[in-house]
Amino acid sequence: MFFYLSTAARVKRKLLCKNMPRSRKIALAVLAAALIGAAIFSCTIGAETLSAGEVFRALFAGTPDSEDISAITAQTIVREIRLPRTFAGILCGMALGTAGAALQGLFRNPLADPGLIGVSAGGSLGALFAFVAGGFFAGTFGAFLLPAAAMAGALAVTSLVLAISKSVGRLRIGGMLLVGIAVNSAVAAISGLILHYAADSQIRLYTFWMLGGLDGAEWRLIGPLAIFVFAGTFILPKFSRELDALALGEAEAEFAGTDIARLRRVVVWSSAAAVGAAVSVGGMIGFIGLVAPHLVRLVFGPAHRFLLPASGLLGGLLLVAADIAVRLCGGASEIPLGVVTSLIGAPFFLGLLMRKNTL
Repeated sequence: MFFYLSTAARVKRKLLCKNMPRSRKIALAVLAAALIGAAIFSCTIGAETLSAGEVFRALFAGTPDSEDISAITAQTIVREIRLPRTFAGILCGMALGTAGAALQGLFRNPLADPGLIGVSAGGSLGALFAFVAGGFFAGTFGAFLLPAAAMAGALAVTSLVLAISKSVGRLRIGGMLLVGIAVNSAVAAISGLILHYAADSQIRLYTFWMLGGLDGAEWRLIGPLAIFVFAGTFILPKFSRELDALALGEAEAEFAGTDIARLRRVVVWSSAAAVGAAVSVGGMIGFIGLVAPHLVRLVFGPAHRFLLPASGLLGGLLLVAADIAVRLCGGASEIPLGVVTSLIGAPFFLGLLMRKNTL
């Protein structure tokens, strides 16, 4: 809160700025280039190590000769296994980073993340339903049951938070935060009740899913994931000026012409759609949505016109890098991705918080 108040005057002077400074554009280009480089490196890492040249040939060369077994193997590995996994990492990281930046701006709290509005809790509840009741619906939904259930749960719980907030009147954003905390607690209790009656095998599957990972990414899941992620990440930057105005306070933002209720709906729904899609594919991956916006804000300031896209790019870069670390250090059995992001993100974020004038 102190961070936002201390920068309110600077934000107010920049509210009418229409053009992004050249240095910010260069920073975005550098982040995009770093993300592309990480994606290429990600395609080289695995049980079968490939060179960058082999990756490019597998991606852009035509069908190899039937006798060239090594080229056929490399093309299959890159196109069918590593490329969808890399795309899933980029998209999930972008969703978490952009949504985290938008929600931190909405709540005017640099420690806010998508879990506050029920997205993560709803996704985990939907996934738990898929693991427990999957036998009844597998014939209808097949491999799409888990991502569909996780995303439906995320959107349903988020809708419940918004509905309760609306039912009690013109609730301020701080009040909606309290509603989110209460609903998250209720969802956690329901999940615990379901787990109490679930079979051991179902609990095991759900536990591994909760730890997060991209090893199950497939091309058939990338399309729906991309639609929801890009929809959310393209909508949110259009409200950058409203989020900047909100940094001055809700009363001041309304006086400047910001529709707080509309802004709240757009940010919450867009974040829920993007993060719900990411959770449905990658499971519960922590700290990306918290750390990426914070790092960008520390270096470049709180202006959301730059903060939102930069947080998305940095989120994708961090998640792809974490997935690379998982494959480099995992051995025969991969370490869950969510464990790696938490092990690295938690102490790193605590170190940032302990620095003078970080908050």
